[in-house]
Amino acid sequence: LFLLFLFFVIRLALAYLRRNDWASSDHEKAVRAAKRTCNEKQLEIIVKSAKIPGARMVAAKKMTNPVILADVAKHDTERLVREYAVNNKHLTDQKTFEYVAMHGNDQVVYAAIQRLTDPSALANVAQNHPDSFIQGKARDRIKVVISAVQSPDKLMDIARNSIDPFAREQAVKNTYFDDQSVLCELAQKDSSERVRAEAAAKITDEKTLAAIVK
Repeated sequence: LFLLFLFFVIRLALAYLRRNDWASSDHEKAVRAAKRTCNEKQLEIIVKSAKIPGARMVAAKKMTNPVILADVAKHDTERLVREYAVNNKHLTDQKTFEYVAMHGNDQVVYAAIQRLTDPSALANVAQNHPDSFIQGKARDRIKVVISAVQSPDKLMDIARNSIDPFAREQAVKNTYFDDQSVLCELAQKDSSERVRAEAAAKITDEKTLAAIVK
């Protein structure tokens, strides 16, 4: 019995000594410690304080606190840690994804754009991001997101009010949007020639269409 007791005491002592291995400057030791950790509070400490990016990446992947994940996605110094936070399913805040898409770089931006489902946030990226390639990625995502919308009211709002002409065009193209009066309005007044053309193409009343053409 004494030997059994001693065995458990030694195991507890070793576990105690290893509990802060995540703070080590040794990559393997820090990452191994992060992988062993399941406690949410401990994961939050690791993602905020670990020296080794790999340990923070593990914590960002495992944790569930969306507030901490949002902070990591925006501010961690390591790109891959931010990307792990962005891709964590427990982070769903659209404002966070929009911020990262506008202010991040490389793969983090692409990951944030793929997590965006808010057409207005995507329109902001498409219109205002300084990189035209990122603008294109945002418009690719806009096409996917708006094609999945089935609410005529939501589509009408996008078609009338989106700051991005491509988003307005995609809303008009959606088969669930068929309000003739709004289509007439857009065909006459939208600032984008493509939107006006798409709206006119969906008008079914020949007299109304003839009046617009004139």
